[in-house]
Amino acid sequence: IHDIGQALVDSPLVVTACTGFMAGGPATTDGHWLLARNFDFDGGSLFDLQKVVTFVVPDEGIPYATVTFTSMTGVMTGLNQAGIGIALQAGASDTPVRLGMPMTLIAHEIMESASSIEDVEAILDKRRGLVAENVLIVDGNTGRAALFEVTPDQVERIDVDATLSVSNHFRSPALVDDPVNIVRKAEGT
Repeated sequence: IHDIGQALVDSPLVVTACTGFMAGGPATTDGHWLLARNFDFDGGSLFDLQKVVTFVVPDEGIPYATVTFTSMTGVMTGLNQAGIGIALQAGASDTPVRLGMPMTLIAHEIMESASSIEDVEAILDKRRGLVAENVLIVDGNTGRAALFEVTPDQVERIDVDATLSVSNHFRSPALVDDPVNIVRKAEGT
Protein backbone atom coordinates (compact mmCIF):
# COMPACT_ATOMS: atom_id res chain seq x y z
CA ILE A 1 0.00 0.00 0.00
CA HIS A 2 2.89 2.39 0.70
CA ASP A 3 4.37 2.34 -2.82
CA ILE A 4 1.02 2.16 -4.62
CA GLY A 5 -0.28 5.09 -2.58
CA GLN A 6 2.86 7.05 -3.45
CA ALA A 7 2.46 6.26 -7.14
CA LEU A 8 -1.08 7.71 -7.01
CA VAL A 9 -0.30 10.65 -4.71
CA ASP A 10 -0.93 13.38 -7.29
CA SER A 11 -4.06 11.77 -8.72
CA PRO A 12 -7.59 12.67 -7.62
CA LEU A 13 -7.87 9.16 -6.13
CA VAL A 14 -5.38 9.65 -3.31
CA VAL A 15 -4.62 12.66 -1.17
CA THR A 16 -1.59 11.82 0.89
CA ALA A 17 1.02 13.46 3.00
CA CYS A 18 3.96 12.20 4.98
CA THR A 19 5.93 14.40 7.31
CA GLY A 20 9.05 13.63 9.24
CA PHE A 21 11.55 15.27 11.54
CA MET A 22 15.02 14.62 12.85
CA ALA A 23 17.08 16.57 15.36
CA GLY A 24 20.38 15.87 17.05
CA GLY A 25 23.87 17.11 17.74
CA PRO A 26 23.77 20.77 18.81
CA ALA A 27 19.96 20.92 18.44
CA THR A 28 19.27 18.57 21.36
CA THR A 29 20.26 18.85 25.01
CA ASP A 30 22.34 15.67 25.10
CA GLY A 31 23.28 15.49 21.41
CA HIS A 32 21.26 12.30 20.89
CA TRP A 33 19.13 12.06 17.78
CA LEU A 34 15.35 12.21 17.63
CA LEU A 35 13.67 10.67 14.58
CA ALA A 36 9.94 10.94 13.94
CA ARG A 37 7.56 9.99 11.18
CA ASN A 38 3.96 11.12 11.18
CA PHE A 39 1.32 8.85 9.62
CA ASP A 40 -0.57 11.93 8.41
CA PHE A 41 -2.01 10.81 5.12
CA ASP A 42 -5.69 10.54 4.17
CA GLY A 43 -6.02 6.78 4.30
CA GLY A 44 -9.04 6.70 6.56
CA SER A 45 -9.44 5.98 10.25
CA LEU A 46 -8.13 2.42 9.86
CA PHE A 47 -4.64 3.89 9.58
CA ASP A 48 -5.15 6.31 12.46
CA LEU A 49 -6.55 4.10 15.20
CA GLN A 50 -4.38 1.04 15.60
CA LYS A 51 -0.64 1.05 15.09
CA VAL A 52 1.43 -2.10 15.32
CA VAL A 53 4.82 -2.34 17.03
CA THR A 54 6.67 -5.44 15.85
CA PHE A 55 9.95 -6.85 17.14
CA VAL A 56 11.72 -8.89 14.49
CA VAL A 57 14.46 -11.37 15.41
CA PRO A 58 15.64 -12.90 12.12
CA ASP A 59 17.43 -16.24 11.91
CA GLU A 60 20.26 -14.32 10.24
CA GLY A 61 20.77 -10.58 10.48
CA ILE A 62 20.18 -7.75 12.90
CA PRO A 63 17.09 -7.71 15.16
CA TYR A 64 14.89 -4.63 14.86
CA ALA A 65 11.64 -2.99 15.93
CA THR A 66 9.19 -1.37 13.53
CA VAL A 67 6.08 0.78 13.92
CA THR A 68 3.40 0.49 11.25
CA PHE A 69 -0.28 -0.32 10.77
CA THR A 70 -2.06 -3.65 10.43
CA SER A 71 -1.58 -5.50 7.13
CA MET A 72 1.59 -3.54 6.25
CA THR A 73 4.46 -5.61 4.89
CA GLY A 74 7.99 -4.34 5.36
CA VAL A 75 9.26 -1.32 7.27
CA MET A 76 8.17 2.33 7.19
CA THR A 77 9.69 3.32 10.53
CA GLY A 78 12.18 1.27 12.49
CA LEU A 79 15.22 0.96 14.71
CA ASN A 80 17.68 -1.92 14.60
CA GLN A 81 19.96 -3.32 17.29
CA ALA A 82 22.98 -1.85 15.47
CA GLY A 83 21.62 1.66 16.16
CA ILE A 84 20.23 2.49 12.70
CA GLY A 85 16.90 4.32 12.69
CA ILE A 86 14.81 4.76 9.54
CA ALA A 87 11.68 6.65 8.49
CA LEU A 88 10.18 6.72 4.98
CA GLN A 89 8.40 9.73 3.44
CA ALA A 90 7.00 10.20 -0.05
CA GLY A 91 9.05 12.16 -2.56
CA ALA A 92 8.23 13.81 -5.89
CA SER A 93 9.92 13.17 -9.20
CA ASP A 94 9.12 13.00 -12.87
CA THR A 95 11.00 9.70 -13.03
CA PRO A 96 8.35 7.22 -14.21
CA VAL A 97 7.04 4.63 -11.78
CA ARG A 98 8.44 1.29 -12.86
CA LEU A 99 8.83 -2.25 -11.74
CA GLY A 100 11.12 -2.45 -8.77
CA MET A 101 11.31 -3.53 -5.16
CA PRO A 102 8.82 -1.83 -2.82
CA MET A 103 10.64 0.64 -0.57
CA THR A 104 9.15 -0.97 2.53
CA LEU A 105 10.98 -4.20 1.61
CA ILE A 106 14.20 -2.27 0.92
CA ALA A 107 13.79 -0.70 4.38
CA HIS A 108 13.33 -4.21 5.82
CA GLU A 109 16.66 -5.20 4.22
CA ILE A 110 18.27 -2.07 5.69
CA MET A 111 16.99 -2.91 9.17
CA GLU A 112 18.26 -6.51 8.96
CA SER A 113 21.70 -5.75 7.53
CA ALA A 114 22.83 -2.12 7.92
CA SER A 115 25.06 -1.03 10.78
CA SER A 116 26.17 2.34 9.32
CA ILE A 117 24.93 5.13 7.08
CA GLU A 118 27.34 3.87 4.43
CA ASP A 119 25.66 0.43 4.58
CA VAL A 120 22.29 2.13 4.07
CA GLU A 121 23.61 4.08 1.09
CA ALA A 122 25.01 0.90 -0.50
CA ILE A 123 21.67 -0.90 -0.12
CA LEU A 124 19.72 2.05 -1.56
CA ASP A 125 22.19 2.24 -4.45
CA LYS A 126 21.90 -1.49 -5.15
CA ARG A 127 18.10 -1.73 -4.93
CA ARG A 128 15.83 0.39 -7.06
CA GLY A 129 12.34 1.12 -5.81
CA LEU A 130 9.09 1.82 -7.62
CA VAL A 131 8.58 5.47 -6.70
CA ALA A 132 10.32 8.56 -5.32
CA GLU A 133 11.06 8.54 -1.58
CA ASN A 134 12.69 10.47 1.22
CA VAL A 135 14.58 8.07 3.49
CA LEU A 136 15.60 9.55 6.86
CA ILE A 137 18.45 7.71 8.58
CA VAL A 138 20.02 8.15 12.00
CA ASP A 139 23.07 6.26 13.24
CA GLY A 140 22.88 6.14 17.02
CA ASN A 141 26.41 4.76 17.36
CA THR A 142 28.22 7.52 15.48
CA GLY A 143 25.79 10.38 16.09
CA ARG A 144 25.43 11.01 12.36
CA ALA A 145 22.27 11.41 10.29
CA ALA A 146 21.40 11.66 6.61
CA LEU A 147 18.48 12.18 4.29
CA PHE A 148 18.49 10.06 1.14
CA GLU A 149 16.37 11.30 -1.73
CA VAL A 150 15.65 8.27 -3.85
CA THR A 151 14.04 7.88 -7.28
CA PRO A 152 13.98 4.76 -9.43
CA ASP A 153 17.00 6.29 -11.24
CA GLN A 154 19.18 7.86 -8.54
CA VAL A 155 20.10 8.23 -4.88
CA GLU A 156 21.09 11.62 -3.47
CA ARG A 157 22.54 11.96 0.04
CA ILE A 158 22.23 15.01 2.28
CA ASP A 159 24.13 14.81 5.56
CA VAL A 160 22.21 16.35 8.47
CA ASP A 161 24.10 18.14 11.26
CA ALA A 162 21.34 19.43 13.54
CA THR A 163 17.70 19.44 12.35
CA LEU A 164 15.70 18.52 9.30
CA SER A 165 12.00 18.40 8.58
CA VAL A 166 10.58 16.82 5.45
CA SER A 167 7.28 16.55 3.71
CA ASN A 168 6.75 15.24 0.20
CA HIS A 169 9.37 17.03 -1.85
CA PHE A 170 13.11 16.99 -2.53
CA ARG A 171 15.77 19.60 -1.78
CA SER A 172 19.08 18.23 -3.12
CA PRO A 173 20.69 20.17 -5.99
CA ALA A 174 20.16 17.18 -8.32
CA LEU A 175 16.40 16.93 -7.66
CA VAL A 176 15.17 20.33 -6.46
CA ASP A 177 14.37 21.50 -10.02
CA ASP A 178 12.53 18.30 -11.01
CA PRO A 179 9.23 19.48 -12.59
CA VAL A 180 7.01 17.23 -10.44
CA ASN A 181 8.93 18.27 -7.33
CA ILE A 182 8.32 21.95 -8.15
CA VAL A 183 4.57 21.35 -8.54
CA ARG A 184 4.44 19.32 -5.29
CA LYS A 185 6.15 22.13 -3.38
CA ALA A 186 3.80 24.75 -4.80
CA GLU A 187 0.47 22.91 -4.80
CA GLY A 188 0.74 19.65 -2.94
CA THR A 189 1.61 18.39 0.44
